[in-house]
Amino acid sequence: MTQRLAGKVAVVTGGAARGIGSAVSVRLAREGAKVVIADVDAEQGEALAARLVGDGHEAVFLPTDATDYAAVAAAVDLAVHQFGRLDVYHAHGIAPYKRDYLSNISAAEWDDGVQAVLGTAFYGVRAALPAMLENPGGSIILTSSAASFGSQRGTGIYSVAKSAVNTLAMCVANEYGIYNIRCNAIAPGITGPGAAMSVTRTAYPTLEEWTAQQPLNRLIEAREVADLVCFLASDESSAITGTTIPVDAGFGAGKADFHGRPQFGQPWTTRRAGHQGK
Repeated sequence: MTQRLAGKVAVVTGGAARGIGSAVSVRLAREGAKVVIADVDAEQGEALAARLVGDGHEAVFLPTDATDYAAVAAAVDLAVHQFGRLDVYHAHGIAPYKRDYLSNISAAEWDDGVQAVLGTAFYGVRAALPAMLENPGGSIILTSSAASFGSQRGTGIYSVAKSAVNTLAMCVANEYGIYNIRCNAIAPGITGPGAAMSVTRTAYPTLEEWTAQQPLNRLIEAREVADLVCFLASDESSAITGTTIPVDAGFGAGKADFHGRPQFGQPWTTRRAGHQGK
C-alpha cells in the first residue's frame, strides 16, 4: 500500500458490515488513515478493529446506529477526541425500507423508508461538517446506489431516496467547497451473489442471467468500491466534488437492456415479463 492517507482520520458508518463497509475500513487503514469503525454489529466491529490493530494500524470501534443522530455525532466526537481531527467521513450502511408497489405503501412507511435511507446520509453530513470546518477541509463520501439513476418495480422508496443522496452531495459541495470540504456520492451496483439474487429473484431465476445483463458480464467486488472510496478520500481527488460516481460493472450504461440481451453474434431477442420475441 502507498500510505496515501497517512495522517488522515476517518469515520466509516456501517464500517463493520460484511462486504463494502468492512472493505472500506480495511482499505483506509492500510493506506495509513486512523479509522473509527461505527456500526450496530458490535461483534463484527470489535473483531475488525482488533484485527486492524493487530496488523499495526490505528483503529477503534464504536457501536453506532446510523439512524440515530446522537450516535453518529458520538462517532465523530470519538475521532476528534482520540485522533485529534476528522478528515474523511464515509456514510455507508443498509437501511430497511418496504419493497412494494407505490400504491401498497402507506404514508408512514414512505416516511420511515426515506428517513432510513436519506436521513442517515444527512446525519453523517451534519455531524461531520463542524469537525471538518475546524481543519478546515475534508472529504465526505456518501454511499448512494446504481438504483439512484433509475428504478426497479417495488423499490420506489430506495430509488427516490438514493437519488436525493446524490443531490445532497451536490448541496454540500456547493455550500462548503470554499472551506476545502468536498462531498461526493458513490453509486455501487450489486456486490456479491447473495445480494444479486435478493434483488433480482423475481426477474431472473439464475445468477448467470443477472450477470449477463452487466456489460462486464460480472458482479462488482467490495474491494472495487473500497478503491473508489479511498481515491475520493485522498488528495488525488482534490478537484472532484459534488458528483456521483458509479461503480457498477457498466450496468448504468446498459440498463436499457435490463430485460435481456444476446451475446454478440447471437440472434437478437427481447425478454420482458416472460415474453420472448424477435
